[in-house]
Amino acid sequence: YDFVWARHKEFHFTGYADEPEAAWEAMLKHPGKPCFLTDSGDNVTAGAPGGNTVVLRQVLAETDYHGKQILIAGITDKKLCESTLAGKQAGDHVEFDVGPEIDALSAKVHLSGTVISTGDLHNHYHDPKVVGVCWTIKLDEKPVTVVIQSYSVSFAERAQYEQANVDLDAYDLIIVKQGYLYPELKAMASHYVMSLTDGACMQRTERLTYKKVIRPIYPLDEI
Repeated sequence: YDFVWARHKEFHFTGYADEPEAAWEAMLKHPGKPCFLTDSGDNVTAGAPGGNTVVLRQVLAETDYHGKQILIAGITDKKLCESTLAGKQAGDHVEFDVGPEIDALSAKVHLSGTVISTGDLHNHYHDPKVVGVCWTIKLDEKPVTVVIQSYSVSFAERAQYEQANVDLDAYDLIIVKQGYLYPELKAMASHYVMSLTDGACMQRTERLTYKKVIRPIYPLDEI
């Protein structure tokens, strides 16, 4: 214990992790493809709901996409899928508000675009069970495509994209609801980053709200 504690300030994230603005800028400006950005605060493989729209808003606020085609895979909004998107097919133009409004992080965002495909949702590890459906929508006037899904799965393996009828190879930058990037995607990545976003699975433990802890405690306190 004493040996570990003596080095407690040396522990850090493995791989490349950064705050949301820096993470986004790094992936947007990287010349290679594909790049991956993981929305770690809304990591559905760790139990997060998958409906946070913070990174979506970050992407939409951009004014220079550096010629990149961007995929957000995806945003979970079951009610939207069961109402506005139900029955929509490839080629249909749609306009809607996405975001389950669980909290401020999943506030609704107004989008309009064209459905380019529909497909099935499967969990990773090649799970054969269909757990939901999704719509892939190319947004109007922006090089951004968003997958709207009825059930929270993380697009961690190529097979999941194929089952959802999403062309993984068509995009320069892919944003996924994961923490550390899954091995199959990592192997194909030109570059990747874990964006330290807020949410149910926030990686910056010092930003969590603690109600019953004995103080002082690291990293909340400098000890």
